[in-house]
Formats: sequence, structure tokens, C-alpha cells
Amino acid sequence: MAITSKYLDWTRGQVEALINVIGEKNAKKLIAGEVTVTIEETALLDFVGTTTIPAATELFDVIRKFVVNTAPDAELPIYSVEGIKILLNQVYVYVESPASETRLCQQKLVGASLDRAIFKTLGRLGRLQVSLRTIYEFLKTASREHTYIFYSYGWAIYACWSGGGDGGWNFGLDSVESGRSSGDVIVYRKVS
Repeated sequence: MAITSKYLDWTRGQVEALINVIGEKNAKKLIAGEVTVTIEETALLDFVGTTTIPAATELFDVIRKFVVNTAPDAELPIYSVEGIKILLNQVYVYVESPASETRLCQQKLVGASLDRAIFKTLGRLGRLQVSLRTIYEFLKTASREHTYIFYSYGWAIYACWSGGGDGGWNFGLDSVESGRSSGDVIVYRKVS
């Protein structure tokens, strides 16, 4: 006699994850018919706005632009570039080519999320990626109240303001398998 099941394609880890989400006691009560479950879809992102980065005709020298400089007259006040340095050691991009106009979308995370859920909502990683020039230009006029997440060269770069009124942008780097915090603003290329 063959045993059949419509859930044979579930891994043991997926079953365990589901039990962890609803709790072992609740899972047993659900199976016994003692409780019911209602599934509600929640929005992952709230639309914040769009920004247009003008076309550039010159090369963008990443090494010369991303330097610590918190002077009041700095083109882009930067407090720390550790994340950018790590990225450059991974992808070996030191100069970017001239670029056409780039339209960016910004969406704020409603709750904490893994990158893969963000990609599922917004599109595959390759369509979302932005150049380091785009990040630099965007942050010149960005609100200092948010942590921004950019996908670039296969990595997640985050930028948050540090050091108060005379501070600057602090750059960090994560894999694209990491989690993002509620309130983070995802900035990505708007592709028609």
C-alpha cells in the first residue's frame, strides 16, 4: 500500500518553522479542531515617494567621493565609510561610468523583513540595484531621519545619519540574505 500526501514537498524545516510561528500548543489545538486560524495579509511596504537623479557625463571616482568629511561645507557629509570600503574590497569597483537619468522609488518597511520578501514584493535584485553614484547623489538631499537601504553590486548598503547636527552619513554593508528593520526606507531603481 502506497502512502500519499499532498505535502510531501514540504521540508522538515518548513514544517518546524510553521509550528514555531503559531506555537506548538496552538498547532496541536488547531489539529484537534479546538481553535481556528484566520490569515490576514499585511502590507510589507508603504510608498514614500520618488526622486530623480540627473544624468552625469563624467566618471564617478568612488574612492575620492566616499571619504570621511563632516565639515559644514562638505558636498556630502560622511561620518564613516566602513561599509563602502568592505564593498570595494569585494567587487573591485573604484570608478563608475557616466550615467543616464535615474528614477528612484522609496518605500518604508511597515515591519521587519528579510530581503527575499522585499524582492518578492518589488522585483528581482538585478532590477532594484543602484550605482554608488546614485546613492551619493540621493543622500545629498535625503532626510536624515531614516535609515536607507540600497541594493548595489549584489550587496545591501545601508546609510544612516550619525553624529547629530555636525555629523554625517554612516555606511554599512550586509549580504542580501539579511533582515531589515521596521521603518527602514528601501531605495531602488524605478524600472518601467
